[in-house]
Amino acid sequence: MLDKIKIKAKTRDKSKKNNFLRKSGFVPAVLYGKGIKTESIEVNENEFKKAFLKAESQVIELDINGENNSVLIYDTQKDPLTGHILHIDFYKVSKDKKVHTEIALEFTGTSPAVKDFGGVLVINLRQLSVNALPDKLVPHIEISLDNLLAIGDEIKIKDIKLPDGITTDLDLEQGIVSIMEPRAEEKVETKEPVLEGVKEEIKQGEEKNEDVEDNK
Repeated sequence: MLDKIKIKAKTRDKSKKNNFLRKSGFVPAVLYGKGIKTESIEVNENEFKKAFLKAESQVIELDINGENNSVLIYDTQKDPLTGHILHIDFYKVSKDKKVHTEIALEFTGTSPAVKDFGGVLVINLRQLSVNALPDKLVPHIEISLDNLLAIGDEIKIKDIKLPDGITTDLDLEQGIVSIMEPRAEEKVETKEPVLEGVKEEIKQGEEKNEDVEDNK
């Protein structure tokens, strides 16, 4: 069983501007869910980042002023330049009701088709949309590349074994990762430069020399 990850939070003081919170090392956030009133909160950015690395798609315990809430990290906004977290959405879950979320796909091993034949690995899906009870969610799903033996081989959703209690509504024939043939190097045609003007001058020069010889 996975260890529960906990984050502390507190009710946000709305008299403080969001930029002031961020400069103080905190991130504005909201907690919402079915049948509850949306709550404005704030969390420590460094504490959140540590938890996010471990539980991007896993239920965590959010302690708000001493009260525990089972939540999913539903959305985050980042500053594209600094990487700082700008805002977080937490979704409160019920332990007996399934949730719809996405789980990261983690690719392991090495494809012989890439290693031995120079094939190109094409990843079409990096996250899988799933349904599960909160306590059945996992941080990631591993997919081995070891069985991609030849050019054209593919792993589809139907080929992976989902953890117990997890299902997906996606088309089972949808491709996750495949091996494509490498692009053939384009042949560069080299042509000798055609020096028509030079050839014409040489020809005219030869004709003039012949005329001079004839007049002697």
